Amino acid sequence: MKLPESELQSRIRKLLVKIVQNNPSPQEIEDFALICLRFAIVFLKKYIKKGHQFLETGQITEIEGIAADCIADLFTRDAEGRYIYIARYFKDLLVQNSRQEKCLIDLRNLIAGRVKQHLTKIYENRDPIGAKIRRNILLAVRRNSRLTLLRELSEEHIVYHDNKSSKEIYFADIFEILAQTANLSQYDKSTEQLITALLANFSHHCKSAVAVNIRDMLGILREWFWDSETTLEKEQVNTVNQLQLDELARAIKKILNQLTEKLHAHYVKKDKLLLVQALSIQQALFDMSKDILHGERLGKNYIYLKKYWQDLTYDEYMENTRKVFEYFVRLFKEQLKNNLKKIF
Repeated sequence: MKLPESELQSRIRKLLVKIVQNNPSPQEIEDFALICLRFAIVFLKKYIKKGHQFLETGQITEIEGIAADCIADLFTRDAEGRYIYIARYFKDLLVQNSRQEKCLIDLRNLIAGRVKQHLTKIYENRDPIGAKIRRNILLAVRRNSRLTLLRELSEEHIVYHDNKSSKEIYFADIFEILAQTANLSQYDKSTEQLITALLANFSHHCKSAVAVNIRDMLGILREWFWDSETTLEKEQVNTVNQLQLDELARAIKKILNQLTEKLHAHYVKKDKLLLVQALSIQQALFDMSKDILHGERLGKNYIYLKKYWQDLTYDEYMENTRKVFEYFVRLFKEQLKNNLKKIF
């Protein structure tokens, strides 16, 4: 049962005093752990609502399991049985006679930090490429005096300052930044150079500083670096012989057939996707393969899919469809990359 805020504050302070004094009962530890677990679940659901992708099944039991992992090390004990982390974090509780509401705020901040740390580990384990690109983005911001980080409405943005007198900031959406990739042709640019070039190109149209959501930038950079490894340059297409191109076409056809089987067996038959949605994904992957064979630079995932999935909005794509489609795009590119090495 959910306690009123005042009762919750009082309960938390009493439990913390017991833990800091090292005389909690097993039931009091259980009560405190349940409070921490509920806080962790609330923070995880907020991340999900913002569009963060870290769940594999989406079941409530999975969320509870991740929440438990987030807070597990808070209950580490030393040889004397003391809950050392909690006791250390709230060591001034008794000395300062902290108010009840401060205990609640401090505990929420502690749990929020543990959730953020644990999600970072999940991202790094499940998506080492994405974690590496994010680290490079943050490093680029620290190195470049024209780039800064801004937190706006609980979201992180990269801000590009072009020595304009205006103190206003224009928040660009992903499509406005994607439009600037057409002007970039070199594959050997660093993360810092790419971010600066994209935002500088767009900045010419603005009278203020330009900001872009860091998650949008991460997605753009991921596709850029993937494309550099899987796209045939036009010069390369012109120099390879017809036998190699025929072999590549057969390899792509085989990859697409395998992915189609997987798409229908694991998603359509299990009612995770409608048949028309699966067919849209197939067509989008086929268009990607055609662009690769002609030496064209790959477009953005959403654009390929939107061509066949007419009523798919970008918000809907980010919330519900991106995880599935990008999974198949990743499989397609990984298998294609292996075949490119064998053929060329």
